[in-house]
Amino acid sequence: MDTNLQLRSLNTLANPWTSGIPTPPPPPGGAVEPKDVAVLRGGAPAAAPEAAPSSKGRWLALGALGIVALGVGASLLPGPAAAPVVTTSVSTTSTSSAKQVAQPETPCDSDGYVALSLQGMTVGEAPAVRPFGPEAKGLKIDAQTDRTMRVVDGRSISLSQTTSTLRGADGKALFSSDGMGWVAETFSNEAVRDWSVRSTLEPAGSVGRFASVKLTEGGTTGGASEVNQAYRTVDTKAGRAVTLDEVLEPADFDRVVETIQQKLSGHPDGQRWLHNEDVLREEVGASFAIYQDGGKTMLQVAVPPVHDFDAGRVATFTFQMPSAVLQ
Repeated sequence: MDTNLQLRSLNTLANPWTSGIPTPPPPPGGAVEPKDVAVLRGGAPAAAPEAAPSSKGRWLALGALGIVALGVGASLLPGPAAAPVVTTSVSTTSTSSAKQVAQPETPCDSDGYVALSLQGMTVGEAPAVRPFGPEAKGLKIDAQTDRTMRVVDGRSISLSQTTSTLRGADGKALFSSDGMGWVAETFSNEAVRDWSVRSTLEPAGSVGRFASVKLTEGGTTGGASEVNQAYRTVDTKAGRAVTLDEVLEPADFDRVVETIQQKLSGHPDGQRWLHNEDVLREEVGASFAIYQDGGKTMLQVAVPPVHDFDAGRVATFTFQMPSAVLQ
């Protein structure tokens, strides 16, 4: 009888080993029928990874450069030269710049997945843009730019402010990127040169009545520009943005938060995206997208950075989920 066992460490699959056990000779007087036979089977080796696929708005005035950094956190729902991208598989702590997609953490069932199983993790990328699905026909995003003028020391300066609105097939506004409305008052009191800011939306996928958008917010006072990015998901029937704890059962939402916290804690660069527990739950609850990929329903959470020098990049966590959750 050959025994094939697999040994698994915390994140790594050990090499299989096999030992042969000789069969004893039959006793005198003829063979004896075997009684109970135990068979030990190790799990199949894991598949190799495939190639990779807040609070009110904050602003940072850098006097010498005249920069205003405006955070995506400005539009968090009520209770937020680029560095090289660092990605990692869920089952390793590699910091290679090569993109990777992590294999599922848990075994797949007969349908090919386990509900809310983590499928992949990336650190240091921007949230993805995806087209809305066919069931979201008629959804559109329009943008408008407003200009405000004022005179400072005999000079005319202007504020250019661009915002976006997600509209349904009937033209009704479903969600507006208006989290930076406070900028106009700040400009009128403090600006000494031209300002240009934006709070814009792009499609990020849809499933059923849910449509997700990528939200980009930021601006400049004439120096270098800086932006932050996140996801928002809108219930197109209710006409409002929703939080993830409204979509998932409490236990499932807790599982998503705990998984993200664990993975960031174990990643070499994770502390740059690891907020304290309360803030992390708020970020996870607000910044997520739901979309279809190959007929499967996917959930992707984008966690914003802790520090301004990482602005514009996020840590993303992709989960596979049963479509029945969204019925």
